[in-house]
Amino acid sequence: MHRTLATLLAAFTGTAAAQDTATGFVFLDRNADGVRQAGEAGVEGVAVTNGRDVVRTDEDGRYTIPVGDDTIISVVKPAGHQVPLNEHNMPVFHYIHKPDGSPDDGFIFRGVDPTGPLPESIDFPLVKADEPESFTVVLFGDPQPYTLEQVDHFRAEVIDPYVVTGTTGPAANAHGAHFGISLGDLVGDHLDLFDPLNQAQAMLGVPWYNVYGNHDMNFMAGDSSLTAEDPDRYADETYERVYGPPNFAFQYANAHFILLDNVIYQGFDGMRDTDLPGWPNAQRPVSGNYRGGLRTEQLAFVRSYLATVPADDLIVLAFHIPIEGGGVHRIPEQRELFEILSGHPHTLSVSGHTHVQRHWFFGPEHGYTAQPINQHNLDHPERFTGSVHHHLNAVTASGSWYRGAPDEYSRPHTQMADGAPNGYTLLHVDGNRYRTEFRAARRDAGHQMSLHLGEDSMLTVNVFNGAEGDAVRMRVLPGSSIGDAGAHSTPWTSMAHTVTTDPHLEAVFARESAIDDDLRGYRTVSRPKESFHIWTAEVPGGLPAGTHMLEVTHTDLYGTERVMRRSFHVD
Repeated sequence: MHRTLATLLAAFTGTAAAQDTATGFVFLDRNADGVRQAGEAGVEGVAVTNGRDVVRTDEDGRYTIPVGDDTIISVVKPAGHQVPLNEHNMPVFHYIHKPDGSPDDGFIFRGVDPTGPLPESIDFPLVKADEPESFTVVLFGDPQPYTLEQVDHFRAEVIDPYVVTGTTGPAANAHGAHFGISLGDLVGDHLDLFDPLNQAQAMLGVPWYNVYGNHDMNFMAGDSSLTAEDPDRYADETYERVYGPPNFAFQYANAHFILLDNVIYQGFDGMRDTDLPGWPNAQRPVSGNYRGGLRTEQLAFVRSYLATVPADDLIVLAFHIPIEGGGVHRIPEQRELFEILSGHPHTLSVSGHTHVQRHWFFGPEHGYTAQPINQHNLDHPERFTGSVHHHLNAVTASGSWYRGAPDEYSRPHTQMADGAPNGYTLLHVDGNRYRTEFRAARRDAGHQMSLHLGEDSMLTVNVFNGAEGDAVRMRVLPGSSIGDAGAHSTPWTSMAHTVTTDPHLEAVFARESAIDDDLRGYRTVSRPKESFHIWTAEVPGGLPAGTHMLEVTHTDLYGTERVMRRSFHVD
């Protein structure tokens, strides 16, 4: 089933005059060769999209859909089936129709080659696949290597420790994951790094889907008369050549995944000298001229697709820029999106971009009015009085862009600005219920929080996957005290959710920043930002002299309790 993208697209191509509609078949590919042959029946009821319209195949597996001269047609993989995979384990589920290819008006990185006339029939093969209702997805926020050395860091952080050799599928990775999604900023402006990044992700042995991010844009695409009215028009041409449509969907068991490009390029904003090893020339474009948002055709695509999806199924949206945030780093069309999602009470969305982690919950005041009850209301009726849409702005694989002092293996510690370590998210799905699990890079699964005890006896706990409203408690553990303290202990104390910076990261940042640049030889970790997953409490006074053990428990959104302990001494 592993075939090159070029081979598969060639198999779809026939001869026809240019037309304004495309047609073809979605068929059951019994010999898995990618070409429809006699006896290979069409599959009825499968969704096909042009990025705006969504149609369903008829009883023969045939579809017809409008196309323009810059259209990507894609099939929405249905449950119980798989599409072909290319050599990088990326699903091949689309056909690009750009008769003249991408314009090349001084682009640094190549776009799509001319595809020629529209084929007579654009056929999409499917093969049967076993898809359990309970499954796991790996989510990488912002891999974002700027150099080949940073691709190596990425592999060492989140790929190498989890690869199981000699097999494919969920058994090929230590998480038992069935597929993976990278949430944009796949690379850092250097689009030639797509290929080595894809090779790294493929090592986990499962299908891999990719979201378009603001550092995956071809920035030169906005420096042209062709883009005077719409600077964003060609910014994704290199992404499309490598990955296909930036807006698409697929189904796995009873869960529907909708991946969207929510980055809008505002246009070319000049050049700067580059210090990136391997960059193709001496300068690179300034990369900050963009905003978050969803276009009319994207909202139409989501609306059209969900119109035929059962209300009780789970809907998972993935995009790069979070729903909410400061300035341009949000989706202004969030109310329209929530109104569309309101027909489905079981929803989740995930994003990257910010290089911090945060949980958001949106309800009727934001436009999300889904009924009946969903899992968060069911689990926490006192906390969520009605159905809520849960958005996770997820941990990033690159942390703080591979910054920070190197360890003994020359890997930067790259702690995120909210004090959490870099890492990734495991999304565990069971029917229409789910839970998210934070995983720190190169750490064991139990590394879920950090404890900082200040000289003022204030205990600060950074719960990496914590959400406001979670129960966090602390005590001096009974039977743990040594010396004059004897068997001293304290009752459980509820800790207060506190929006503040992480004191440990503040100390790290101050220490690294104090070293002269020439002596340091590395970029300091990011300046600390306010964290939304910190809890504080004062350790009870009057403890007898000796060594004691603090115990902290965190009960998360899904009812899972985690424990961390730390010893301390009283003079």
